[in-house]
Amino acid sequence: MSGLGELTVREFLGRLASEAPAPGGGAAAALAGAQAASLVAMVARITMAKRTDEAAGLAQTLARAEELSRELAALVDRDTEAFLEVMSAYRLPKDDTARPGAIQAALRRAAEVPLEVARRSVEVVGLARLVVERGIPSARTDAAVAALMARAAVEGAALNVLVNLTALKDRGFVGKTAQEVAELRQKGQEAAALLDAVFAGLTEKLPEVKGGLE
Repeated sequence: MSGLGELTVREFLGRLASEAPAPGGGAAAALAGAQAASLVAMVARITMAKRTDEAAGLAQTLARAEELSRELAALVDRDTEAFLEVMSAYRLPKDDTARPGAIQAALRRAAEVPLEVARRSVEVVGLARLVVERGIPSARTDAAVAALMARAAVEGAALNVLVNLTALKDRGFVGKTAQEVAELRQKGQEAAALLDAVFAGLTEKLPEVKGGLE
């Protein structure tokens, strides 16, 4: 199977909609995070071009957003590969003594990959907040969309971590990872307040409707 990053958008969507179990929700979450990071980079770049006073302050944000976009795009393929490893492990003969260990190792990797997606996507939420506050007003909604997609990536990745933890026997790893997932989800909530503020600001600017709706 060719790398998912080499597909066109239409081809990727077709693969996602097919009866094949992968790519699935984990890959979609990683892609959402990558798109969010790219939107942050766009807002930073536009702002730097139009407001030279913000150029120095946003240069680091731009560089990190582009880096996160690349990392999350790579995780689209890694998530799919991890899921396929789980399937391969379960297909080993039941009398194969290596099967239980292979399954546990594959499940752990299948939890670790979306955990990386969640970690990076939480960072994107923070960068989105920064460009909402410091970006040019005309691009504020783009920055808000970045925050929304980054939060969706966090939540989607968290689901994929937890579903794999349910079958793992390493209680120490399960407990530690579940705690981190809870913390990441809490940090991702920052996007909700950010979006509420942007929506409120836009609503305030709407012209007053006189005489009600026609």
